[in-house]
Amino acid sequence: MTDTFTPPHRLPAWRELEAHAARLRQTRVTALFEGDPQRFDAFSRTHDGLLLDCSKQLLDRAALASLLARFVANIDPRELDAALAAADPASTFFIVKLTPV
Repeated sequence: MTDTFTPPHRLPAWRELEAHAARLRQTRVTALFEGDPQRFDAFSRTHDGLLLDCSKQLLDRAALASLLARFVANIDPRELDAALAAADPASTFFIVKLTPV
């Protein structure tokens, strides 16, 4: 196990996400909703009364799939566990299991 958590922006997959961001830069979220009537269902999940809604983010299905697949493949679960254990609970984000879209 390594001693440090690798920040996401230092992972090789980051360049791929930057390409998605550049591709979507001129896109409006409203256009994404117009082009995908199932967008809310595909980009949101609920669990125990909590809603995670990514539908209003500047992501399309390709970018979301890339985000999930590439980052999950590059994160060592032991590093993630160590980072979460050491994190300040007030600033820790929640990892949510999403099903593929």
